[in-house]
Amino acid sequence: MKKMETVAVLGAGAWGTALAVAIARAGKKPVLWARNAAVVDDIQKNRRNEKYLPGQELPPMPASCDLSIAKDTDAILIAVPAQQIRAVCGVVRPHVAKSIPILIAAKGIETGTDLLVTDIAGEFFPDHPLAVLSGPNFADEVAKGLPTATTIACADEAIGKSLLDVFGSQTLRPYWTADVIGTCIGGSLKNVIAIAAGVVAGKDLGDNARAALVTRGLAEIGRLAAHMGANPQTLMGLSGMGDLMLTCYGEKSRNFRYGFLMGKGASPTEAKQKISATIEGIETARAVCELAQKKSLELPISMAVNALISGKISVQDAMNGLLNRPLKQE
Repeated sequence: MKKMETVAVLGAGAWGTALAVAIARAGKKPVLWARNAAVVDDIQKNRRNEKYLPGQELPPMPASCDLSIAKDTDAILIAVPAQQIRAVCGVVRPHVAKSIPILIAAKGIETGTDLLVTDIAGEFFPDHPLAVLSGPNFADEVAKGLPTATTIACADEAIGKSLLDVFGSQTLRPYWTADVIGTCIGGSLKNVIAIAAGVVAGKDLGDNARAALVTRGLAEIGRLAAHMGANPQTLMGLSGMGDLMLTCYGEKSRNFRYGFLMGKGASPTEAKQKISATIEGIETARAVCELAQKKSLELPISMAVNALISGKISVQDAMNGLLNRPLKQE
């Protein structure tokens, strides 16, 4: 198998830029694509991305608004919001070399289709190995080189383990798993549960309430994952429990802060306006509820979050609905 030396990173937001830094730190060569010409100019001239990753010096790396930058690379890393995966796959496909790995670094479920991010990519790259990167990772900490662990899921063990070498360094420790479905589900639903955890914190409901919410949220994630054929053990790892803990207790989480603002009395619209970046849990909540209804699954926290952010119920209604559910075995 050819060693992966050059990786095209599609998406120069905070996460894509941080992953490009991690690839360079691992001794590989990232090439970065962005839609925003000003971002490309900042990266090329100043070795900065002040718009998305302020204060972080970047290693020298090519950056462009031209997707032909993806040609002749050994792997493609797509780091855009989940709802944009389809569009990016469509426009980059003509520039992608035959059979190289496609790695997705996005957390969410597509609304309308209810597809996982790797399933979307598979429609455009049916003959390519597909993988997903997910874990308890804040972009700024990865970029700074603070100790971090993450999961790379790929059904092909040899390719999955080769991808570990693309990222592994003194400060970033990636682990391989074959469970793509479980890794995708854990990374997606934790954003929905984090919105609920933020509401609990914003409403000053106490540590007991947040611990209960997160624990029952993990059970909910496991219920959907098992139904879709995932390995339950995956959710005990970095892409499940690890990511859930970080997002539900880390105040840098956009999903947590969005819920926190609603807990403090902001409307869903007001809370969203105050967060200056994509809140993946909003669209994922809608997609999860679509799945739950189709599959007759009981996902009460996700359903409550979706109703809350849709303006159908108040925070108090959501609390009452969850607390007044019938008592049952854990």
